[in-house]
Amino acid sequence: MKKLALKIVGLVIIVLTMNHGFYRFFVQPRVDYTWGYDIIHAKRDYLKHHNDQINTLFIGSSAMFRHIDPQVFDANTNDSLGIHSFNFGIQAMFPLQSAYTYENLLAKDSIHLKYAFMDLFEVGNLALAPNAVRKRTHYWYRWKDYKEALKISSAYDSPFYVKWNAYVGYSIAYLAKLFNAELIEEILLKQKSRASADFPFLMSNTNGFYPLDQEYLDKKDESKEMEMRRNAFLKDTSSVTSSLISRRDFFRGYNVSDYKLNELHLQKINNLIALSEANGIHLIFILHPRLFKYQYPLIMPIYEAIDDQHKLNLNDADKFKSFYEAKYTFDALHLNEEGAAIYSKALAEEFNQLMKTK
Repeated sequence: MKKLALKIVGLVIIVLTMNHGFYRFFVQPRVDYTWGYDIIHAKRDYLKHHNDQINTLFIGSSAMFRHIDPQVFDANTNDSLGIHSFNFGIQAMFPLQSAYTYENLLAKDSIHLKYAFMDLFEVGNLALAPNAVRKRTHYWYRWKDYKEALKISSAYDSPFYVKWNAYVGYSIAYLAKLFNAELIEEILLKQKSRASADFPFLMSNTNGFYPLDQEYLDKKDESKEMEMRRNAFLKDTSSVTSSLISRRDFFRGYNVSDYKLNELHLQKINNLIALSEANGIHLIFILHPRLFKYQYPLIMPIYEAIDDQHKLNLNDADKFKSFYEAKYTFDALHLNEEGAAIYSKALAEEFNQLMKTK
């Protein structure tokens, strides 16, 4: 039994060593930092070729991608600011991957901006175990990214199941990276075309925004997944009400000193702000509506600790009641196109007020 175990360990070490060598000497020299996800690559490519027309960037998860229409945002910002924005949101691109992409945009593509916006979520929200082996989840991992993800996730005062989900998801994803999951197909076979024609959010309005309503129509004949999500919400719209109740319950008697501040997450945010300032960019973090109930104790101490010039709160249910109405909702987590227009206008007005105090 002991000999068998040693053989298995030895085999694993050999495979990992071979895979590391394959990645280091064959893959790395042939790929760029967006190689793992065509949508990110397409948006990056568009931004690089149109940066002279864009000075404001929205980067983050579907909370950006599905909710911020640059056309509406630009139209409602003060003319003196001269805003020309682009939506770099990607579904399920959570904090550390957003930071990785943003840092590379500045370092490797020399993107010039005046303003940038990121959504504010807990880091552990990235790694849902079923998605961990997908190339789009793990392609960007380096050893330091994996360690950072575990350290920040551990520093939250969160329920065990939340931390466990993060540990398992990040670890599976990192192992998938070490074993080069899906890399052979990516490198040795003919890659899928990255032409912008494949991406409606670049062809139809050229601003990166793609509401779920439109994707639902575009893919109605190809996939039933969007239809199932939509129908599930229409059958029971109580998720909107429960989101509103969760928020109000939390803030009833809320005191930030009652909750633990994740210093490591805050440090990551402050590092991004410092990097932005060094590049002449004003970076702003958005507190999004419809957070899950467990997220409030994790996120609010961080939000409170961010410098006032670098944050906006779109989570106020009394001020932004329309964000919690079923008629402006596509599914449990996302607004529809009409709701996104209201959200984009509200964000622009909050941004205008922030700029007046700057």
